[in-house]
Amino acid sequence: MSLAPDAERLRVVLDTNVYISAFQFPTGRNAVLWRAARDRRYALLVSPAIIRELARVLRDDFSWQEEGIQTLVRRVADVAGMGVIAT
Repeated sequence: MSLAPDAERLRVVLDTNVYISAFQFPTGRNAVLWRAARDRRYALLVSPAIIRELARVLRDDFSWQEEGIQTLVRRVADVAGMGVIAT
């Protein structure tokens, strides 16, 4: 996707399941969506509720360690332009 310099980017909200799939399976289809967001091919929108749910699911359902969860949450928030988010 290439945009004219002053064209508005598509704004996208990814479901928690997309994040989980992207981070659990980094070569899968959902990882492509995450990389496109990370590469600023579209404007990623995320809410504190999605961030909290993502952290909870990684913690409770996938047994991720807290350090990894915090790193990932910060990365998602940074890509979305939210700054630092506490979970």
